[in-house]
Amino acid sequence: MASYGRHLLKRVIIRYCDTSGSSQGVRLFLDQQLAAFSGQHPHINVRRELRKGQHPYIEAEFEHALPEKAAKRHSHTVALRNLAPPEIARELWWLASSQGRPQKSRIPPQHVVSKRPSIQGAWSVGTFAQQGAR
Repeated sequence: MASYGRHLLKRVIIRYCDTSGSSQGVRLFLDQQLAAFSGQHPHINVRRELRKGQHPYIEAEFEHALPEKAAKRHSHTVALRNLAPPEIARELWWLASSQGRPQKSRIPPQHVVSKRPSIQGAWSVGTFAQQGAR
């Protein structure tokens, strides 16, 4: 996604094994769909690295959105183990359209409700009114 007039995803490194079964979808993606992805996103430097005996993953490197902090880079790692080529394309699309910010929890914190009642008793509006009457 272009933010501040430029794309933030700068580099994608796809690491995979040429013999393991968990990298089969990545090998198919590299043969069939990588050229189309690179053509759609010419601003991304896509590199593939062979790593024997390792599970496949993507390492994506983002620039900071603000020009004065351009030297600061963020990176994301996405596991590709046993994924099919359309799922890998979806992961790459997600990385290309994100801004590289760290993920934040979108679930609001919930209040803890105890299963046991308070040993001090239940609170009500007039709980402390009797203390002032002494």
